[in-house]
Amino acid sequence: MGIELSESHHIVHEGIRLLLEFTEAPLAETNDCVGHAVHVSALEHDQSELSSHISAHGEVLESFATAIAIFGPDRRLKFFNVVFVQLWCIEPDSLRNEPLIGEMLELLRERRVLPEYFDFPAFKQEQDRLFVSVLERQEELMHLPDGRTLRRAVLPHQFGDLLFFFEDVTGRLARKRSYNTLIEVQGE
Repeated sequence: MGIELSESHHIVHEGIRLLLEFTEAPLAETNDCVGHAVHVSALEHDQSELSSHISAHGEVLESFATAIAIFGPDRRLKFFNVVFVQLWCIEPDSLRNEPLIGEMLELLRERRVLPEYFDFPAFKQEQDRLFVSVLERQEELMHLPDGRTLRRAVLPHQFGDLLFFFEDVTGRLARKRSYNTLIEVQGE
């Protein structure tokens, strides 16, 4: 007994290019088979349009001066921009194989660019739980061992993704501190 086989091919019918999916399936207990074709040009058009939208969104996210990473519902890194690579001083090739968020955190910890956490395994579990607990934007400041301070924002996406934004606010905080000190001195 054979198996069902399917292939897609473009054809031209009455001057119009169409995509058809041809399927052949064996009939039970005979040497005969039955086949049918399904017109799937609309699906091909929708997939092409979706690809264009995804590409356009990627270009927009790439243009931001903020480091951006998007992790899919499977907890794998699906998108990162150049600023993200520069912020963390990571080789882009090490990110292209879509590491899990836990693997990414381990990499950043090894490079000593994450804050020192007393219980790192618990921190990793907490980050993993974000995928099922974040319902609205969350922000926090991260004080890194090298003296930088980052503002991290985590936003849920309707498709189950999590968007991470990282902004270096070290200079801004230093200016604010200097300004506040100047105001206090002048007030004295």
